[in-house]
Amino acid sequence: MPPQQPQVLAEKLEAVARDAKEAARLGEAGRRKVETQFSSERSAEMLAQMLQRAAM
Repeated sequence: MPPQQPQVLAEKLEAVARDAKEAARLGEAGRRKVETQFSSERSAEMLAQMLQRAAM
């Protein structure tokens, strides 16, 4: 989304609200992203990396 252009965001949200299939597709894509990027395993990995860097 272009910064400082709320009208563009509003138009995109309206388009998704009118298209149930697209809304479902975006929802599933978002869920997959959260599950892979914010899983407990991934969080543990990231914490271990931060601790290793801090110990250097």
